[in-house]
Amino acid sequence: MKTLVITFLLFVNTTTFSQTSDEAVIKQIFDFALSKGQSYEMLWDLTTNVGSRFSGSPGAAAGVEWSRNVMEQLAFDSVWLQPVMVPHWVRGEKETGRILSKRVGTVQVNVCALGGSVGTGKSGISANVVEVKNLDELKALGTKGVQGKIVFFNRPMDPTKINTFGGYGGAVDQRANGASEAAKYGAVAALIRSMGSNLEDYPHTGGMRYAPNIAKIPAISISTRHAELLSKTLKDEKDLLSNIIKTLNETYGVELTDDDKIDIGRIREKLKNRDDLQAVMTSGNTLENMKYKFDKVVDELLLDFVHTKLDLYKKLSDPKVNPVFKSKWFELYLRQSKTIANEQPTL
Repeated sequence: MKTLVITFLLFVNTTTFSQTSDEAVIKQIFDFALSKGQSYEMLWDLTTNVGSRFSGSPGAAAGVEWSRNVMEQLAFDSVWLQPVMVPHWVRGEKETGRILSKRVGTVQVNVCALGGSVGTGKSGISANVVEVKNLDELKALGTKGVQGKIVFFNRPMDPTKINTFGGYGGAVDQRANGASEAAKYGAVAALIRSMGSNLEDYPHTGGMRYAPNIAKIPAISISTRHAELLSKTLKDEKDLLSNIIKTLNETYGVELTDDDKIDIGRIREKLKNRDDLQAVMTSGNTLENMKYKFDKVVDELLLDFVHTKLDLYKKLSDPKVNPVFKSKWFELYLRQSKTIANEQPTL
């Protein structure tokens, strides 16, 4: 029993000595790194003198040689290079983005293609924008609400996270997977809010990836400040249509639903493509002539619902509802047309 106790005590003492020795060595390393370390100087040299290092680029090769030279100068036991296959992507010409809205006109916004994204082509992409905060909202919209549009992922990083990477991790999935997820429902492009906790004017790029067997669509980041602007513009224009529907529901009890609102929104999209209407609205005609043409076009578009949305057609063709519906919409259309003709919230 005595031997067991002595052995146990010796074991405890040895362990304690070992821990104390390790702590001392670790502290020496920390102290040296903090007082005589060259990490920041090395980082400055790499980022300033070598510069950008996209995988597969001359800059990346220069970065590899820089690293080898530094390791050899620091007398590492052995330093060697190992061949490896890497993805290679080349950024094209400077990206440009514009919000086109009847309400605010044309606004230039700061955008930057995400690393690995396909291009838009020389003609670019112009389409209506639909905003979502997460992939669940995208799924809820489905093909009906997404097809042919630009999906705007606008989930900000959580500014309450003390660990910034916690906020980053909570938002970056939309950048990594947003394009392919949007493409599943027929989107033509994905616009991603930059990963950053502050409101800034410059866009922050980063990597993204395409899922196999899904159409590849362009993916681009927008500065956080301009993401806020775009979101507000979309909300304002949605509210204008909502007010018209609210008035009709409360005054005439027509009970227009959220699905009806989507379909009515499609009429608005079709209006901007009617060259005959635009010609009347922009050629100095009298208000009476413009109203006559507008009413005629709206009634023509409502007829499209006879075979697909008969219930909606009946609601909006009611003798009491129809004149009010067209009158309020014409006032809205006329007011917006004074700002900029033949455009909707697009990018």
